[in-house]
Amino acid sequence: MPAIFSFATTVNMRSEQSAVNPPVISPTPCLKIRNMFDPDVETEDGWHVMIEDAILEKCIENGAGVVHIAVDKSSSEGCVYVKCDTHSSAGLAFRSLHGCWFDGRLVAVKYLTLKRYHQRFPVALEATERLNPSGSSPSSLVTFDPDEAEDEEDINDSDIEAY
Repeated sequence: MPAIFSFATTVNMRSEQSAVNPPVISPTPCLKIRNMFDPDVETEDGWHVMIEDAILEKCIENGAGVVHIAVDKSSSEGCVYVKCDTHSSAGLAFRSLHGCWFDGRLVAVKYLTLKRYHQRFPVALEATERLNPSGSSPSSLVTFDPDEAEDEEDINDSDIEAY
């Protein structure tokens, strides 16, 4: 059965500053994203493309440009590596992805040095063109909007009268 790919942003009642405290300016254009998949569960052909597309869609939606992306299919931590076109884009991508839920898993993002990224992915040295989703994946993003949730009535068993 194929996994349902969706991002959902959690509502954080604390102020943005008291949350994770990411740096104001990204120290590097490279990110390591953890907990995007479980390699023991992902068996469908092209599953990695769906994950790449979901990340690209989320980044583009939030103004971040991605020039290289790599899914580590053998990673026990479900790691995906991303190189953005600028430090600013990496900051936008970090804030877009860190703390989101993806396919029932809480996503964690950390910065990775450019030197380390290029050691792992030498082909990324030449990557300068922004990537777009493949277009072969179904729409993969679902974002939780707390304003929409407030508009819906919360009905539970105690609200329903029995006749």
